[in-house]
Amino acid sequence: MNPPASAGASVSSSAIGRLALVLGVGVLVVAVYWSTYASLWWQWNQSDHSHGLLVFPIVIVLLWQSRHALASATLRPSRLGLIGVIALVALWMIARLTAVQVVEHAAALALIPASIVTVCGRDLAGRIAFPLLFIAFALPISDGT
Repeated sequence: MNPPASAGASVSSSAIGRLALVLGVGVLVVAVYWSTYASLWWQWNQSDHSHGLLVFPIVIVLLWQSRHALASATLRPSRLGLIGVIALVALWMIARLTAVQVVEHAAALALIPASIVTVCGRDLAGRIAFPLLFIAFALPISDGT
């Protein structure tokens, strides 16, 4: 006996819905911290930091490849993630006030995975841990010369 066609479709729509939620949280973080991401964009367009332009398209491809693992993940907001978000926002504010741009950039980039953990939960974030951690490669670090 063949399974109903809706069974496969529900798994697919669940995976796509969770993937859309993850991407939506990421876009929201970028929108809230737009000035920092605009500064990152400017640095990524410099010849020695151009690798940053490739990170987010790679992350999106990795998330797309992980979409089936997301279908069975439980969505449960995380208090631990919220503590991380609060700490990163405080770090971002201090870095912004003291004009330490590398820390500001690092905090803004780290806010994406921390926010996803907060909103979606540790189960879902654990299933996409590699793409979330890959975001760290977008941080432009120079040797100061």
